[in-house]
Amino acid sequence: MLIVGGLTFLVLSMIYGSITSTYLDHFSQERKDALRNGFLDQLSADTNAIRYEDVFRTAAQHRSSHSHLSNFGLIALALGIGVKYINLPERWLKFTAISFLLGGFVLPFGIFLEPIYNKEIGSLMAMVGGILVTLATAIFLLGAYRAKSTND
Repeated sequence: MLIVGGLTFLVLSMIYGSITSTYLDHFSQERKDALRNGFLDQLSADTNAIRYEDVFRTAAQHRSSHSHLSNFGLIALALGIGVKYINLPERWLKFTAISFLLGGFVLPFGIFLEPIYNKEIGSLMAMVGGILVTLATAIFLLGAYRAKSTND
């Protein structure tokens, strides 16, 4: 499950990255326009400074969403390959894998939603995803520690 989920995250990340890279060129042009127009007068300088900051933040969040998705995919692949070194009951392994994959999708999706839909909802989703990933990682580490203790 972790290997398939990790590969799925990587494929989604590549698709999202290819779409976003062309979309980010649009943001680059908007930032240049905001800077160029900002030197006309004080009112346009204030307006364009806010516009520049919003565009910059949105572009950074798209990059962050893309990188989180690909990183969680790589971690899921590594966990899937090393699952034999994790000493947990089968039910806990499945539950933890599902929690990790769910959190690994919800966190980048929440980051994606922040500038596009609603900042509060996106931020809440990102936090829930982060909590799921953190708890799953802690359980996997506990299982790895148990496996090491058993072998010693």
